Amino acid sequence: MATFSLIQTYRLTTLTALVEFDPIPQTFNHLWLMVNAKSNRVEPTADDIRIILDNNSTGSENIRGYGGTGGLGQDGGAGASFNYVGFINGTETTTTNRFGSSVIIFLDYATSKPEKPAFALGGGSTSSDSRWQLGFSNYHKNTSSPITKIGLQGYNQVSGLVAGSVISLYGISNT
Repeated sequence: MATFSLIQTYRLTTLTALVEFDPIPQTFNHLWLMVNAKSNRVEPTADDIRIILDNNSTGSENIRGYGGTGGLGQDGGAGASFNYVGFINGTETTTTNRFGSSVIIFLDYATSKPEKPAFALGGGSTSSDSRWQLGFSNYHKNTSSPITKIGLQGYNQVSGLVAGSVISLYGISNT
């Protein structure tokens, strides 16, 4: 049976360019990162979450985005070789308390295995014109070193996370 233990939570009260979890205890099997956030990026409707592991922003990711208006969805395409995982709302969302959510799971983060896989599911929607975006992504870090630090920021370092955003990191133990 898996046990979830809270490592740390950030409840942002001002615009924040970078959120970091450092140091990350090496006592769990996996990590579960929950993001309920909005960025200050005006366009597009949703923003990407940029990930930085152990001060290194390079990695390999495959992402598949979906989006739509008024309930009709369409494939937004795919990308590869980026360092983004998950989606959140941008400020184009006019409702103050409408934030996007993403869950990012890191498997075997503390081992000496040569790859550290992660996968994410996230999305957001606007209130003004019923647009929405949903993304599925997988990410892997090629390193035999354990992950000891995770940083999150908005798209391409040009956006920040706004006040009211909540980001929590949990450790998962297999008992």
